[in-house]
Amino acid sequence: MKYIGIILVNWNNYIDTIECVNSLLELSPEIPFKIIISDNNSTNDSVYRIKECFEKAVRVFIFNKNDKSDIKAINYDIAIINTGRNGGFGYANNVAVNFLEHDDAFAYIWLLNNDTVVDKNSLSYLFNTYQKHNTRNNKVGAIGSMIYSYFDKSKLMLAGGFKAKFLSFFSPISVLDIDTSTDCFTFSDGYISGASLFISKHLYLDINGFDESYFMYVEDVDFSKKIELKGYQLGLSVKSVVYHKEGASTEKAIDQKRPTMKQWKMWGYYELRNRTYYIMRYKNVFYYILPFYWMMRRGMGVLLFDKEKIQRSKFLFKALYDGFTKKMGLLKF
Repeated sequence: MKYIGIILVNWNNYIDTIECVNSLLELSPEIPFKIIISDNNSTNDSVYRIKECFEKAVRVFIFNKNDKSDIKAINYDIAIINTGRNGGFGYANNVAVNFLEHDDAFAYIWLLNNDTVVDKNSLSYLFNTYQKHNTRNNKVGAIGSMIYSYFDKSKLMLAGGFKAKFLSFFSPISVLDIDTSTDCFTFSDGYISGASLFISKHLYLDINGFDESYFMYVEDVDFSKKIELKGYQLGLSVKSVVYHKEGASTEKAIDQKRPTMKQWKMWGYYELRNRTYYIMRYKNVFYYILPFYWMMRRGMGVLLFDKEKIQRSKFLFKALYDGFTKKMGLLKF
């Protein structure tokens, strides 16, 4: 059996990454895998702290972005790749998969948020479900997991993905939609959460991976759309369980009601801009009203509840403008 490459993206968050890797090392051993940590140019010694944590127990090697020839020759359990810059979630995943592109030992990719921990059977269920349903008749292109709360492991946060809703963006798939007597729930016109997404290396490369221009947020929506445009359905493994620390990427506290200014710069700007860009790219003209509706909703929240109203409002207008004019990538605030 060939290896599965489990890819984690790290940026200045070695504590969560280490906890995630510890849970991965407890996975059921029947499915062979290697862990690829794609580090987005962390500035807090993340790379060396992660290496130091695991190098006594497993084989850990650090690679630079251009060391592709070396990665096949070295027998490692964990590869840490310096991507060279903070290019965002999609960029870091693409760098990692490009390392594995010409290594025939890898046939599958599991994209996993670094702020998660996994059930010991989560990968087995993903792999077996994918093998069963990625056939000529079923043709499921990618599969997600059931996402439970890290802080309350009995609470289902997300049934793995979202489905399109008329004149809306996407709505979470409800557990009520899923037949729990089956191993896989299949759907179309939606997307699988990037928190846990299993796909063949061949298909990942065939759709040219992630669109890196999103930088953060909505890139998993675009990724799933490209899978569907290739004629595949999307799937959810009903028994694969992942526990997620919601809000870790924006340092959001569990009981926090309104975003800080730092969070607003990331979440408020990128999400509105990227949703707008996605609609311009894939939806018809009837959907163009949605970005204005989202801006009005958030604008009301700013006016009623937030300080720094002028500065936050400027970010909303800029997000809308950049999305419509396709000015993408990293914004230097």
